Amino acid sequence: MQTVSLTANLRLASGTADARRLRRDGRVPAILYGPNRMPTPVVFGSKEFHERILRHDSAPLIQIQSESDLLRGRIVLLRDSQYDALSGKITHADFYEVDMDHKIRIPVVLHFVGKAVGLLNGGILQPIRREVEVECFPASIPESIEVDVSHLEMHESIHVSQLSLPDGVSVPFDSDYTLVTVASPTTSDREGEMEAAQGEDAGAVIVVGASETKE
Repeated sequence: MQTVSLTANLRLASGTADARRLRRDGRVPAILYGPNRMPTPVVFGSKEFHERILRHDSAPLIQIQSESDLLRGRIVLLRDSQYDALSGKITHADFYEVDMDHKIRIPVVLHFVGKAVGLLNGGILQPIRREVEVECFPASIPESIEVDVSHLEMHESIHVSQLSLPDGVSVPFDSDYTLVTVASPTTSDREGEMEAAQGEDAGAVIVVGASETKE
């Protein structure tokens, strides 16, 4: 995975009033922590965060640039973040420092590619999972995982065990859960189509057969 840089410095003050002041100035309060590190209050720029971090599908590795020797060069992941409901701007973040020599578990986005054969017969592609949790060394975290759905017929599915994964990446799971399926249109969908058609032409008679949906 690509490593991006983010400038962060120690947050010297604390409290709600200081957090509001930081946000007014375009900065964001955050916490940096890890398995061998006490939680450390930090602050970073909102604009830089949106430009460098949010353009990635999955959370990238972040190398901290800082005036502080305590922070400079640290490799972290964005573990949690909060956003303003109106502006969409980030208001708080939690950064987790990683050890590049130890495996971690992290969610990675799934990209469904191709056009399923079952769609030609009226099927509907239904993603069940949009991401999966992978286990790997931090340097091997994939940006995303492609799932080719082009071979799927009606009522067929792709399960987690069928994923094609990069070298050094695994997906731990207890049950072989479904990622995506091609389902037949539901009865309610067809009833909606019937009502729409009847509204356009009251004299038309439409017979809708029963359909079944396979899990």
